[in-house]
Amino acid sequence: RASAAGMLWRAELQSLGGLASLAFAAAVFIRPDFIGIETIIPPFSRGDRDSYLRATGGALRVFAPVYAGLTAIIILLFVLLGVPGLDATVLGLSLLASGGFLPSPMSTYPIAAMGPMLAAMVLGAINFVVLVRLVYRRHGRLRTKEDAETPVFFLVALLAAILFWGTVEGFSGTQFIVQMFNAVSVLSTNGMTIGAVPALVPVLVTAVIGGAAVSTAGGIKILRWIVTFRQAGTEIWKLGHPNGVVKGQRAANVLAIWMHFIAFTFLLGLLLVLVTFSGHSFDIGVTTAVAVVTNAGPLLSVASENVRDYNIFAPFLRAGLAFGMILGRLELVILLALINRSFWRI
Repeated sequence: RASAAGMLWRAELQSLGGLASLAFAAAVFIRPDFIGIETIIPPFSRGDRDSYLRATGGALRVFAPVYAGLTAIIILLFVLLGVPGLDATVLGLSLLASGGFLPSPMSTYPIAAMGPMLAAMVLGAINFVVLVRLVYRRHGRLRTKEDAETPVFFLVALLAAILFWGTVEGFSGTQFIVQMFNAVSVLSTNGMTIGAVPALVPVLVTAVIGGAAVSTAGGIKILRWIVTFRQAGTEIWKLGHPNGVVKGQRAANVLAIWMHFIAFTFLLGLLLVLVTFSGHSFDIGVTTAVAVVTNAGPLLSVASENVRDYNIFAPFLRAGLAFGMILGRLELVILLALINRSFWRI
């Protein structure tokens, strides 16, 4: 925030990172080998003898115009509502990318600016393939099956808002609106909070849930939770009906799902140990670990009112946290694929 150029550069990096995350997710992450189930797969094929770079490039070409158009609309809305041009640009670039960067305190913006902020965070957290499908609805290649993640996102956001609301003093309608903003912000892994700070545990759990599989949000991803709960329900039903036959169920690769959960938990625990062994409190350690792995950087401020910046950490620890951010963004399971030579085959 020291200069206009610095803020723009930071927001531009977040925006480019968001677009790259969308393309990479649609081309690689959404595959059954990584997500654990046969699901909505965008038509970005790598071909039999090509690397995933081809599929990623195809996703970029399709996603970029829609992504840029949504960013421009959000910036325009901010300007029309009286937000200064620089702040409007930074907010539009950052929030759609789930960057959570507020160039100025929330109190300096018109109250109506919360509308575009919420819209940008929601658009960044839901399945981007659904948004692209609305734009290219005449193109059969982008037709997809049902979208189970978006309804679940709104349901979890509502439940999280009620939970946040119950942990702060006062039950006014205004307070609920503020906590609804916080719930969407945390669930979309923007990570910023306004007003009264809710209890730490529900905030961290909400961040870990995260957004849709093909989105700019981090976290474990809603699709994995849906698959896990459906699979758990199927297994419980089988226990009660040993001779029953389950029809119409999608086969889930439970091993792939649990590999991700284990890798996610291992990375979370490792970062927690690193931070606490460096002399910081457990609250700061666990909040930092969740913020880093889910890419919800501003979430750090929830741990303590006195903590607003990662400069509280020593340089060597910041380097480790930066590496943890990369692992959290790419996911450890996909990272293992990246070091496989066949992944880069051309």
